[in-house]
Amino acid sequence: MLHLWNNVIPAVFGLPAISYWQAVGLLSLSWIFFGSWRAFPRFPRAPHHHGSIGLDAETKDAVEPKVKGFPKAILNDIASVEQLIGANTVAVMLEPIQGEGGVLPATNEFLCELRALTHKHELLLIVDEIQTGMGRTGKMWGVDHWNVVPDIMCLGKSIGGGVMPLSAFIANPTVWEVMIPNPIIHSTTFGGNPLACAAGLAAIQVTLEEDLPGQAAAKGEFLLRELACLQAKYPQVLTEAHGKGLLIGMEFPVQEIGWQVAAGLFKRGVLVAGTYSKAQVIRIEPALGIPLELLKEMLNRLEDTFREVAKTLP
Repeated sequence: MLHLWNNVIPAVFGLPAISYWQAVGLLSLSWIFFGSWRAFPRFPRAPHHHGSIGLDAETKDAVEPKVKGFPKAILNDIASVEQLIGANTVAVMLEPIQGEGGVLPATNEFLCELRALTHKHELLLIVDEIQTGMGRTGKMWGVDHWNVVPDIMCLGKSIGGGVMPLSAFIANPTVWEVMIPNPIIHSTTFGGNPLACAAGLAAIQVTLEEDLPGQAAAKGEFLLRELACLQAKYPQVLTEAHGKGLLIGMEFPVQEIGWQVAAGLFKRGVLVAGTYSKAQVIRIEPALGIPLELLKEMLNRLEDTFREVAKTLP
């Protein structure tokens, strides 16, 4: 089942209260991810909290006060999850590929073990697909790479087709049943906006008709091959490239080199995005329908930038 909002943040902030979830703040710590994901404690009949957003890394001190009781586990370390599960834990939430954490994919073993672990302890598995959904990683949804079915999936940004702010909350029937006794337990001022929803339907239609996930997969494989060649040629500049589809991270030895590369690309008319918690990783996230010729031109400008940066290094 699907619930649409006319902006992005409610896809995560607005998770309907699962009977024992009385605090919106329980989810307010993970609308943006910094190389970690969280097991969430239960707040029995707690008052609503709208305060803190749990930012990690270099920006964590900018948002205060922090809400206590949100332990972090380590991506791809199932033991770190299990040791945090207690009597008050109700859910585990993560991105299948940690976007702001440096474009780090979960391993197949980890996600499968995590799904089994959440079943064992009767916990909800919540997946944030705001960055990885709508074909970006070479599959319609990021979790499709691992054949894992979450209980709740949060979408945003790309579902609006790049023209409307739109987000969505998708859940299985069991989760939605808690809305039956009190359908307005969660409401939204702009939910169901007709124009935004029309843009979302059009975006989904184009994504499927033009096989944008398939395009992303093929172009991503091409880019990773070419980036591996550049890494071999300029190892002092590029440490490695990793990711899936057209969500690719270029990792550099230190953040200063990453800044030099970004500045060099900007100067050459190529826009790239950094990551919040790992400054030495720069993301490549072009439009999924980008022509191959443009990708080749970007690679030419990237190599020219690497060549320029390499001359400044010892």
